[in-house]
Amino acid sequence: MGAYTEIKGWVQLPELLAAQTHQALEVIERFTVSPQLHSRFNIDAETAAFYNQGWLLQQHGINGGPFLFFGASIRTHFVDFIKAQATEMAALKYVDEDLTDYAEGVFFLDEDGTYGQPPASWIIRQGGLLESSWRR
Repeated sequence: MGAYTEIKGWVQLPELLAAQTHQALEVIERFTVSPQLHSRFNIDAETAAFYNQGWLLQQHGINGGPFLFFGASIRTHFVDFIKAQATEMAALKYVDEDLTDYAEGVFFLDEDGTYGQPPASWIIRQGGLLESSWRR
């Protein structure tokens, strides 16, 4: 049957980058179709496309940049496939002479108990992804 991990969370794109939401969608598309990335994460194209259906983009931000949501229960050994996408989205930023504005977000992970992994979270801030876990 296999172990599953539920991943749920969001990334808010920088407000000034909102017109370029295609950058975030390009990350998802690249992970969906790239044979090199499939090989790196040991995932087939069909499974990559299936899991990437978990991403949903808010069409318009409300008083700020748009949100990109993810929610799915995936095979635990594919968690790094989603984490790599979240890491690339963390690097999305708007830069001008006065301002650098990064994507921000949070994801929560909960493994089904098969491997006894503690709940975890990914915090996206200042261009990076910080992972933490805790015992119940």
